[in-house]
Amino acid sequence: MQASHVQLLSGSTLLLTTVLLLWRCYLLAMAVRSLRAQCERARQDERRRIAADIHDDLGQNLLTLKLDLATLRRQPVRADQAAHLERMSAHIDVTSRSLRAIINGLHPVALEQGLRCAVERQLHEFARANGIEFNLEDTCYHSDGAGPAEATVLRVLQESLSNIARHAQASEVRIALARDENQLSLTVHDNGVGMPDGPVRRGLGLMGMERRVADAGGWLALASTPGHGTALTVAVPNARGFAQHQACQ
Repeated sequence: MQASHVQLLSGSTLLLTTVLLLWRCYLLAMAVRSLRAQCERARQDERRRIAADIHDDLGQNLLTLKLDLATLRRQPVRADQAAHLERMSAHIDVTSRSLRAIINGLHPVALEQGLRCAVERQLHEFARANGIEFNLEDTCYHSDGAGPAEATVLRVLQESLSNIARHAQASEVRIALARDENQLSLTVHDNGVGMPDGPVRRGLGLMGMERRVADAGGWLALASTPGHGTALTVAVPNARGFAQHQACQ
């Protein structure tokens, strides 16, 4: 009787210890996720600051140079000088386009009017360039923004559409954009050829999306059936979700 009591007590102690360890693992995973999200927010803030500095400094210098060059081109010059000024103007135009690309890479300029507008613009440009129809479902997207979560989702959409244009052989893409009080989610579903059976081949594009979403504290899921298209879903905590999660810690 006493031995049975000791065994029962030992079993209960082991169960309690296991539960405590699992709880601590859960708290640690949540803390890591929160830290990743904070790091991504800090990176996005720094990118936004650098993009603004580049725009305000180098952008204004290029504009001034362009105006000065335009003044010179209006004055009478030799033919060889006119050709040289024309080449200089072309170089300034190329530099300006490169500068805009760098700024957009640091912080998507398209987000200045919010994610919904950026998504719509991206989809219209995608349809125009590739002849692929799209359907956007955003009835569950209740509040707009332009923070780190929105930047992550927009980058994932851009990479997904690029992959569809190159590989999917699709005629239609369905996009679902949603937000609740905790997270922002995006699903991109094409009706293309799908992915072959077997393990998913993770190219640089997919790995980049996974890393970007993980750094934002979110998750990514990929589902595909040969001949029936591919669906990619991502969800990242939004600003309110960050605050609520940190408060729970």
